[in-house]
Amino acid sequence: MKAQYEKLPIHLEKFYIAFVVMILAALLVLVYLQIMTIPYALVWGLIYVLGHAFFINKAIYGKREWIYYEIVTNLRAVVLITLYFKILY
Repeated sequence: MKAQYEKLPIHLEKFYIAFVVMILAALLVLVYLQIMTIPYALVWGLIYVLGHAFFINKAIYGKREWIYYEIVTNLRAVVLITLYFKILY
């Protein structure tokens, strides 16, 4: 028996993507301007990734490959930012 998936309404998808991008951009700006120190930025990055995964688990997407690509991209961004600041300091 196949499970039936409902797609998230397009207006919620657009809101979600805009919200997530805004949070990530704000985090990067705070780190760049040295307002937020690296350990705090890493904690916020972890919260961001976990919140991202939680939202995906709560919303039933079906087969949306872009959402998996977005998770991988966000994880890469967190790792690259971490490595950059480890090398820098």
